[in-house]
Amino acid sequence: MFKMENMRDLRGRIPYMFLYSPDQYPYEDFLSDENQMNLDLGFSQLHQGVEIALPPKKYPEAIWDKKRKHLHDLLNESYRLFKTDDPAQHDKARMMLDDFDMLIFKGK
Repeated sequence: MFKMENMRDLRGRIPYMFLYSPDQYPYEDFLSDENQMNLDLGFSQLHQGVEIALPPKKYPEAIWDKKRKHLHDLLNESYRLFKTDDPAQHDKARMMLDDFDMLIFKGK
């Protein structure tokens, strides 16, 4: 089962989604079909990762709310682009995942 519980999970999920989205996820033989990774599950977990990286109780100020919103917006747009059938849009979606990674782990 794929999980998102800590920063290590988030650190691993970003490149996984970068490499395999929108629909090239490896089949994990130890998981049932309904527990296999897919675009919806992966992005749901990335959204959870925002709350893990910047928990509102630890970062309650408005500036952090703005950063969380920006991160969620990046993920939403990346997801939207991956849902298209256009490989050029998929490349843009990957660039957004890279931006997301930079903002979370390098604070830019």
